[in-house]
Amino acid sequence: MGALGLLLLSLQAAQDLEPGLVAEYFELEKTPAFVRVEPQIDHAFVTGAFHGTKLVSNFHARWTGVLRVAKEGLHGFYVESDDGCRLSIDGETVIDNRDGRSMEQKSERVILAAGDHALGFEFFQAGGPAGCNLQWKPPGQGRQKVPPAVLFHQKGAEAVAWDRAAWEKRPEGPPMEPVKVERPGQYALTDYGPFLSRTVEGPKDVLTQKGLAIRVGPEAAVCFDTDLLRWSVAWTGKYLSYPTARDGIQGFPAVAGTIRFATKPGSPGWSKGGEWKDPRALPHGPLPRDWAKWHGLYLHGRTVVLSYSVGDCDVLESPGFENGTFTRTFRLGPSRVPQSVLLEEGEIEAGLVGAPEGAALRRREGRLELDLPARAAPLSFKVSLPKADVAPAADLAALAKGGPARWMAPVVTKGVPGREPGAYVVDTLTVPFDNPWDSYLRLSALDFFADGRAAVGTLDGDVWIVSGITASLEKLSWKRFATGLYQALGLRVVDGRVVALGRDQITRLHDLDGDGEADFYENFNNDSLVSASFHEFAMDLQTDPEGNFYYAKAASLGYAAGTPHNGTVLKVARDGSRLEVLATGLRAPNGLCVGPRGELTSTDQQGNWMPVCPINWMKPGGFYGFQLEAYPETKTRPRDPPLCWIPMDVDNSSGGQVWVTGDRWGPLAGRLLHLSYGQARLFTVLVDEGSSPLQGGVARLPLQFQSGIMRARFSPADGQLYVAGMRGWQTTGVKEGCLQRVRYTGKPANLPVGLRVRKSGVDLAFTDP
Repeated sequence: MGALGLLLLSLQAAQDLEPGLVAEYFELEKTPAFVRVEPQIDHAFVTGAFHGTKLVSNFHARWTGVLRVAKEGLHGFYVESDDGCRLSIDGETVIDNRDGRSMEQKSERVILAAGDHALGFEFFQAGGPAGCNLQWKPPGQGRQKVPPAVLFHQKGAEAVAWDRAAWEKRPEGPPMEPVKVERPGQYALTDYGPFLSRTVEGPKDVLTQKGLAIRVGPEAAVCFDTDLLRWSVAWTGKYLSYPTARDGIQGFPAVAGTIRFATKPGSPGWSKGGEWKDPRALPHGPLPRDWAKWHGLYLHGRTVVLSYSVGDCDVLESPGFENGTFTRTFRLGPSRVPQSVLLEEGEIEAGLVGAPEGAALRRREGRLELDLPARAAPLSFKVSLPKADVAPAADLAALAKGGPARWMAPVVTKGVPGREPGAYVVDTLTVPFDNPWDSYLRLSALDFFADGRAAVGTLDGDVWIVSGITASLEKLSWKRFATGLYQALGLRVVDGRVVALGRDQITRLHDLDGDGEADFYENFNNDSLVSASFHEFAMDLQTDPEGNFYYAKAASLGYAAGTPHNGTVLKVARDGSRLEVLATGLRAPNGLCVGPRGELTSTDQQGNWMPVCPINWMKPGGFYGFQLEAYPETKTRPRDPPLCWIPMDVDNSSGGQVWVTGDRWGPLAGRLLHLSYGQARLFTVLVDEGSSPLQGGVARLPLQFQSGIMRARFSPADGQLYVAGMRGWQTTGVKEGCLQRVRYTGKPANLPVGLRVRKSGVDLAFTDP
């Protein structure tokens, strides 16, 4: 058939379509009880008769028709339902949300060609409130309800046999009433990749303080404990359910599926020299270094390979799921002593594939263990839980060298230059809030490579690389570099590598194969202790002139028993080999700064024992006001005085600080700047250097930012100041996140830069006469 014939056929097909989808509502019979054409699938969460149908409970609905796609490319689809729903396109299931509750959301992405596609959507209602909708994100557009303009049905398809007379005689159902639902935000829809680092909860309590929730299949996952090197839990069904308070910040994700087996909290994953011992003198923390050490994880596509050592033995391990069973694939190095690995603490029978001679499965005191003999050469084998036929062990060493890219091409945005009339203007580096992976870009950390590219971290654990940062900001390229980190609230670029701070550890990120994505997430230091308090954030990451690292940990605020690291500033050796407490008494220090001569400053948040926000000029052994259970002396010891207290109407929630470096940022060179998260403002810090202890104040620059700014760095490329911010709790900022540049224009600044306190008054020094 020629081109003209094909064109005539396509026009005829288009003429046979009419707007809307055919909606069929069923009860127990195979014949629908009610049929109509609906413009789109958008049914709010309600009680009573379901959107004009007279149906209340124990029914299901089916929508069929045609979805018209304008542009070929990656399309995101999103469903919300209570109870379950299922979406299919061209006869293939795209999303199965069979267990939806309280308008639970689920998403998936598919590549669709331009043209018409068969669409099917099923909804299942048992009892209680009901609702469902279908949303999408076409290429180059934002997320939206699938609009009536792209939904059609074949002419006459609505002529389905159903008993109209019986429907007319049916009594009306109870009046429909809307139901308010507290649903998770965008963080619950984000594609985090193959793993997510988090504290993971079970049905009753925390299962793992430092956990890697690893997807091993579409409906299977495991959680690996990086402190104790154990599988804490394995489950099938849904992945995780997320907390909703404070936009998902308050609380921890929980196992959402059916737990298949688990180990007890506190159980070490490996024996020490063949003997099981109590691993910890503290409530929470990693195994002693002479026993075992977590090294990090490799990614090969969506396969996760764990790396750690047990005594003198290097271990690679990859979790999997095949033939309905969970698998643990091991590659073990030589070892002079025998070892035992804990598999589970229940009733499961395990299977072995390729196990070495002398290996044996044993059950001791409720633990299912695999005993391994001493060996002179590496060995590879696989364990199945429960026992099943599985494939031989894969070559894990080959998977630990990088793999195919996961996040495709960068997202391109165009920046907006500022137009303020003064010495400093604010340029906006447009953040790609609409991105293919629904990454929630609440920017929480920032630093630069030597060539001027920026690395930015997010509260939800991403790291993105931003290039194209020119004077005009005409074409900004955002490349997703790493995912799954535990709240990336601090970040440094050291020797060309991104080092990110999480609540669980400091992670050094390696791109092993040069494709612009991290393949090895190295544990640089994980000595910090954590408790079951959501408030125990690890904040900011700085280095001193010698290369040592510093960060701050918030106090638990009574949500859980604290540890000796709560409410402290922590120092980590430049090689990551040790951690020490430098100062105590912090409540919620959302910012830390190390100056060019090693000066250490911090902020804190108004609240318990903090009348307003302070700026602390810190010293080793200092105490800064917040009483800590782990340090009884803080209940009677007077606090070291701050540099200044900031009134609530000036800054009600502080961010971090940064020293002005170089000579390209005008008359504020060499000065300290302070960021306000709560007011989305920037201040100069005035220090009376002749006072003892030091006294000072702040003066606001006449600038406003899009979000609550928390982190700032100067770019080595243009010498200008860049700030990153977000929303998560109270702030005057209006955007979920921001990346903005404060650029010096050369005009007079007319700002105070110096302060001297005298008995009779205060002397101020200014940038200009």
